[in-house]
Amino acid sequence: MSYLDELKEKTMQFAMPVVKNEGCEIIELSLISLGSKLLLRFIVNKSGGIAMDECVGVNRKLANMLDEADFIDQSYVLEVFSPGIDRLLKNEQEFKCVLGRDLVVKIKDGRIIRGNLIEVRESQLMISCEDKIVEVDIKDLDSAKQQIGLSKE
Repeated sequence: MSYLDELKEKTMQFAMPVVKNEGCEIIELSLISLGSKLLLRFIVNKSGGIAMDECVGVNRKLANMLDEADFIDQSYVLEVFSPGIDRLLKNEQEFKCVLGRDLVVKIKDGRIIRGNLIEVRESQLMISCEDKIVEVDIKDLDSAKQQIGLSKE
């Protein structure tokens, strides 16, 4: 296991309870070497989505935890982001964060489903499409992302 892989694992172990205590989940953690510095990039979310001020709060808590734990041997930059509306949704955890939102889902068989995500359970998505509910297994997805709706006002 490489140094960055070990550091990522240790960082996740320390960060998960801090982020969870803020009511959020870690969607992704990237460690990127920038010469003599290290970039720690967290993507966090929560059910219903996360606001900018919540990302700032998570950033502060993580910064305090990292300073106290003091296990990173080089200088680093800490970034905390929301996933962004155009990010592809990959797993059950990410789908739970967008419950109640409109999605565009591409199935591996070529079908495209547009509708509102009404439930996620046991790797199954329940999507309300016009007058019916479509059930889709996450493993059958080619891609899925939120659909941005524009007001007609």
